[in-house]
Amino acid sequence: MLLRNSQAEQGGGAAATAGSAVVCIIIAVLAVKHGEKDIRSSDWVALIGALVTIPLWIVTSNPLSAVILVTLIDTLGYWPTLRKTWIKPWDEVVSIYAISGVGYALALVAIQDWTWVTA
Repeated sequence: MLLRNSQAEQGGGAAATAGSAVVCIIIAVLAVKHGEKDIRSSDWVALIGALVTIPLWIVTSNPLSAVILVTLIDTLGYWPTLRKTWIKPWDEVVSIYAISGVGYALALVAIQDWTWVTA
């Protein structure tokens, strides 16, 4: 089963991750429809890097390696946001970052069997 040894088996931490995934999908749809179209070459590098890393994540048999690869993919995905935040800091809402930080901290507390893989 794909979710073996995952957050879903470890309790409440998975709810935060699932909620985050749903919000990310909604934001992506809205961004495509209404977002800025200032796409830079570094954005393409981040996208290609993430896409190249996905097959490695899929074939890995080590849960910790998979978590590290997923974190790398996620970090590459944040690059365009970080670039925009640096260029136009007044366009960002600080409370979103604070709420996310609190949410992830609560997710860590909710994990029943804490390991690097489940966290």
